[in-house]
Parts: sequence; C-alpha cells; structure tokens
Amino acid sequence: MKRVFKLAVIAALSLSAYANILMPEISRDGKTRNESLMAVSQSSRNFIAGQLSTVNLEDDFNNEIDITTTSVYGGFSAESFTMEIGYDNANWDVGSADEDFKDISILAGFKVNERLTLGVGLETSELLNGVDDTGISFGGTLLVEGTVLGGTIARHTYELGSAEGDFILLTGAFGSATKDMSWETGITYQMEGSGDLNTGARLGIFGNATKISGAWEFDGSFNYTFGDYLDEATGDNDYSSIEIEFDAEYLLNKEFYITPGVNYTSVDYPDSDDDTDLVSVLGSVGFRNSQGLDATFGLEYVVSGDIGGDDVDGLGWGINVGYVF
Repeated sequence: MKRVFKLAVIAALSLSAYANILMPEISRDGKTRNESLMAVSQSSRNFIAGQLSTVNLEDDFNNEIDITTTSVYGGFSAESFTMEIGYDNANWDVGSADEDFKDISILAGFKVNERLTLGVGLETSELLNGVDDTGISFGGTLLVEGTVLGGTIARHTYELGSAEGDFILLTGAFGSATKDMSWETGITYQMEGSGDLNTGARLGIFGNATKISGAWEFDGSFNYTFGDYLDEATGDNDYSSIEIEFDAEYLLNKEFYITPGVNYTSVDYPDSDDDTDLVSVLGSVGFRNSQGLDATFGLEYVVSGDIGGDDVDGLGWGINVGYVF
C-alpha cells in the first residue's frame, strides 16, 4: 500500500491547483475546483472545465517518470441546490511499469436557510489496477456571527482482491469570505484502519486563503499531516506529509494575466528510502473574457526533488480551459 500512496503523491504534481475545503472558491477564473462538500454546499456556480497536463521527471541515472493527467469537471446550481462533479485520470510510466489512477467525485449541497447548509459526497478511485477506494461523506456548515463553522465525516473503504478494510476521516474547520478575501483553517483526524487495512491514526492541520487586490490575486495553501504509518508496527512507525503552495495572479489588462507560483511537497515514511521531497516553480499565462471563457497555459519545473533516495528534476506543462455560464 505504501507504493500506492507514493505514486499518488508523484502524480499530484500534474494536478497542481488550489482548492478550498470549507469556503467556496472566489478565484477570478471561476474554474478552480472546490475540495469538499462543505465548500460546494455554499457555492452557486454554473461552469464546466477540462485540463490536460504532463510532467517528465528524470533521476541521476537517466531513468524517467512520465505523468499525464486529464480532468473534466464542472458545477451546477439551481435555487438552493448545488452540485460539482469531477473525473480525473492520471497515467504514469515508471521505467517498464505503466500505472493508472482514476477518480470520480460527486459533491452535492443544499442551503437549508441563510445560516445552514447540508451536503453529501461520493468519491470512487482506482489507485492502481485492483486497488479501489470508495469514500462516502456527510456534513455541512453553519454561519455564526460572520464566521462559518463546518464539519464532515467520511468513511473510506479500500479493496485489494479479497482483502478489504476501511477508516473514518473527520474534518472540522472555520473561516469566512467576502468578495475580495477568503480564508479558512481546520483539522482532520484519520482513525485507525479496520479489517485488512492496517493504517495508523493521523492528525492533519490545513489552511487556505485567497486575496484579491486591484490587478493582483494571491492564493496560498498549507497542509500538514502526522501520525502513525501503521496501526500495529514494531520499530519506527512515524509518518508525516506537508504541502505548501503559493501563487500570485496579475492582470496585464482586462483579458490577459500571468501567474507565477511555487509548490513544496514532502512525505516521510518510517523507511527513509521511501521518502519523497519535491520543490517546483510554476508559471502560466491566461486569457479571460466577459463571456465566461477562461483558458490557461502553464509550465512547471521541478527544481529539486528526491524520490526514494534518487535525485530528480523535470519539466511539465498543462492546459486548463473553463467556461462559466
């Protein structure tokens, strides 16, 4: 199972995008995805978008890792009901191995009144051939004196052949949003795995923020998780992961913009030979018009990286096109 999550971290390089967990997205592009049912339940967007991206990594021995990701997603809102649906497919070639990751997510929310929202989510993933993850989540948000409080409970079930196990993930957060500023912070708690899934308990801390000021839009994201790698283990059992992202969009004029950014990802396993550390810089140019079209072309350069003890670097590119109705 360690190899599954390790490859998933690598594949995430080609999906670099900021996503809110609690507060609905206020990004000017209109096509940034919400991360959970809490954000979706407060949202009221109608849009469709697609993304194609690829990253090529090379180590000191000229071994290559090629990652290609395609995504189609969108949102629909009518009166008090809103829904966002997404499909992602990541394919990576690691030497002679060819691996795939597929994910389908459906997030739906309902505004009970001006203060209360409720939501439900379903996500099914094929992490590798024969390794499936199904997650069902429930939760909502409550507005209290200008601050939004939210929480979800999710049950994830993993299947690998005849082996099956599950774990519960709890999320709690608070934040607020205006037209020009959005922020949120919260914690996650992953319980020990049951059945054949021997994962340990882990605690996570996250924060996301967006600030729009004149021609600038600043986006930042932080996520830190730590705890036990396995529920039952002898010797070293510490696990931790951290991801920090930041970008700044600047409007060149009413239709064109540029967005430089940086990403840092690190995952530490009990066996240091499996650790992953990646630092990448990103830059993109985009076009946006008043009719709802927003198209972005970007480049990503992995400045430094370490995967399983091997130094890597590489270059990637991506296209993201969305239309807001």
